[in-house]
Amino acid sequence: MHKIVLEEITVRLNVGVTETEKKHRQKISISIELYPTIEPNRINDNIASTVNYSSVRQDVKTLLRNSTHNLIETVARQIAEHIKEQYQVKIVRVTVKKYPYRDIKAVSYTIEL
Repeated sequence: MHKIVLEEITVRLNVGVTETEKKHRQKISISIELYPTIEPNRINDNIASTVNYSSVRQDVKTLLRNSTHNLIETVARQIAEHIKEQYQVKIVRVTVKKYPYRDIKAVSYTIEL
C-alpha cells in the first residue's frame, strides 16, 4: 500500500465551545494521509496519474475559510468526507490539532474513512 501525506497544513479557524474560543480565530494544524486507488506501478510522471496534493491542500483551505465549528472532530470529518467525495482514494486519514492550553503541546483528533 502506498500513501501521500500532507503534514500540518496550518489555518486559522473559529473552533471551540467556550466564549473565549469562539471570539478569536485559532491556529489549527491539519495532517492528511491519502491512500490512492491507483496502484503504485500505474503511476507515471504525470500528475493526472495520482492524487494532486496541491489541489487537496487548496480544497481544505477553501472548505474552512469562513467556517465555524464547536469541535475539531467535526472539522476532521468534514475534511475527510470532502476528500473521499472529490478524489480517488481508498482511505483518507485526517488529524486536526489545536493548541488551547499552555501546558499541553496540542489536542488532536483523527478520523479514518
